[in-house]
Amino acid sequence: MNNWKTHRVEIRPGHTWAVKDSKTGNNGRQTLVFVHGRFSSQENWSSYAEHYRRKGYRVITYDLDGHGKSTGDGTLTLQEHADGLKKILDRLGVQRTVLVGHSDGGVIAQQFCADHPNQVKALALVNSYRKLPEETRQLIATLAELHDLEITGASLSHRIGRQLLKLKALNLLTEGRFGVREVLGLFNPFKGGTLKVLQNHSLAFNTAEAPAIAHPPPLCVLHTQQDFLVTREPIDEFKRMYGDAEIRVLDKNTHFPHTRYPEWVREKLDSFLEGLNPYE
Repeated sequence: MNNWKTHRVEIRPGHTWAVKDSKTGNNGRQTLVFVHGRFSSQENWSSYAEHYRRKGYRVITYDLDGHGKSTGDGTLTLQEHADGLKKILDRLGVQRTVLVGHSDGGVIAQQFCADHPNQVKALALVNSYRKLPEETRQLIATLAELHDLEITGASLSHRIGRQLLKLKALNLLTEGRFGVREVLGLFNPFKGGTLKVLQNHSLAFNTAEAPAIAHPPPLCVLHTQQDFLVTREPIDEFKRMYGDAEIRVLDKNTHFPHTRYPEWVREKLDSFLEGLNPYE
């Protein structure tokens, strides 16, 4: 993503988000905003950003609070995240956009759409949800409790072993997406993106629930047949709530189809976007 315009947008004191903007996109094409999920960054969307920039779209990506190059402690609520997205769009002068959100990013996109329906031309959700299934909420709460347990008088080797167990759990949750570079980033004392920040973000979204969208725009739901973190419950809920939604299901077991099966996700997004009226 070379030669893109970068911005630092202060959402509130101590919470400044890193934003990239292609600043291109005319020819009747709309603006696309990609919103990543927890334990990720805007870099997860880099191949998509270039793909759609080349197609003539204006593309915007950003790091969520405490993720990637954004500062923050990860405690912001769903509403505060949606308000932060509003600040970014106002700063960049974007009047109307197509939102593409993965996981928590899709929940943020739904909240923004409910708050500002006239600014959302269309909405695409990738393995997202309105609220997490109860068993997932319990799992995350249990992991958070384990994370906070103190080990009084524990030896250095015991403490190191405990941190390695945390990383193993994190890798299980993220399907092995954390390599050496990412691990070093988690323990970087000069950066906000630490394990504690990720824990704060998980707890903030554990009880989050996106509101129903009274007048939904064209909606595309991409999901996988099996998703151990979000499950299939959201598919049935989106079907009940938004009968006109375009729902596509990939017969795979993953929470991250956009990084593991990008060709499938791009194909479905291409088809959805091409079906929109670019001049509306």
